[in-house]
Amino acid sequence: MSPSKVVAQISRIHEGAHRLILRELEVRGVEGVVPSHGDILHHLFVEDRLPMTELAGRIGRTKATVTALVDKLESRGFVARERDGGDGRVCRVRLTERGQALRPAFEEVSEALNRRLLDGFREEEVRALEGMLDRLRANLREE
Repeated sequence: MSPSKVVAQISRIHEGAHRLILRELEVRGVEGVVPSHGDILHHLFVEDRLPMTELAGRIGRTKATVTALVDKLESRGFVARERDGGDGRVCRVRLTERGQALRPAFEEVSEALNRRLLDGFREEEVRALEGMLDRLRANLREE
């Protein structure tokens, strides 16, 4: 496969996953959340409160992009910002009750996506694929 085909396939996979996620969210009655919010929600489900800069680093996005995503989640009542008690310059993001209530649907959608994507793959194939994707991503990291 040529490099341009690899990039085209990755793009198609991304688009297909995006459509599947939106359908699965709709089936579960989840409104106001889009696939680009997934990384933020995932990290907040794992850790209760995170500084904006740390959140940006964990998901590999710029602080400006994370700010825009958090703005949307906050306007829809899923997250809240709060100043760090020890350092007023630090803004932490946390899930609200409404955000916490997304966890079951989030987990179901993630499972549905993984089932669909990995259908027919053996465990060793999945591990090999993960390794190749990690290498592709590493090749694109800025120095």
